Amino acid sequence: MILLALVLQTQMHVHYAWGWHGGYYLTDEVDTGQAFDKLFDLLETLPHLKAVLEIEPYTVERMLHGEKFEVERRGRSEPKLIGWQIGGVGKWSSAIGKEFVRNGKVGVRLQFTEGEYVHALQQVRGEKVRGKTLVFSGYIRSHKGSGAHLYIDAWSHSGYIVGSSRISERVPSDGNWHFVKVELVVPPNATKIFPQAKIAFEPTVADFDDLSLVVKETGEELLTNGDF
Repeated sequence: MILLALVLQTQMHVHYAWGWHGGYYLTDEVDTGQAFDKLFDLLETLPHLKAVLEIEPYTVERMLHGEKFEVERRGRSEPKLIGWQIGGVGKWSSAIGKEFVRNGKVGVRLQFTEGEYVHALQQVRGEKVRGKTLVFSGYIRSHKGSGAHLYIDAWSHSGYIVGSSRISERVPSDGNWHFVKVELVVPPNATKIFPQAKIAFEPTVADFDDLSLVVKETGEELLTNGDF
């Protein structure tokens, strides 16, 4: 929720602008950034307006791990991921840049130290691909540890669909790029599919690039910005 206050001499007029809370997995990053830009432009044009923003505890936690949000207006000249969210449980870190790339300008590095996992995740709608086979593939280069892999699962309105998890082979820490893939037959009640570049199991440092999620029957690409 955003609270805007207009101060006129001794009186204060308060206006409430309601939003929605879907968690950072469900938030469109581009739309969120544009909304913040419009709000900041308004506040700079009309300095008598004041705004109060509600920030969830897990958002603050992600900021402690180095996440840069538009509300801070930091890092605007740095590359940032579009269509992907990075998160984890435990001690982890992430970075994007040309030094992690296999092809193109930007790749992703994930480092997992302890805990459960770290991943780069994207949400894909599941209704239109129910019953179809999805092929999730990409390239991984591990510098330390053998916990890096690709992971995909399906969710319904009720939550995680038991038995839908699929995991690729884990790549060795030889400093070379390895192509891996995994297939998922989408359950008939799936509403969301979550393809992930992931590290778990043991401390690992690995780079990810050139990911793809294709409908096997039609060849349709479902990922947005698979090359980061």
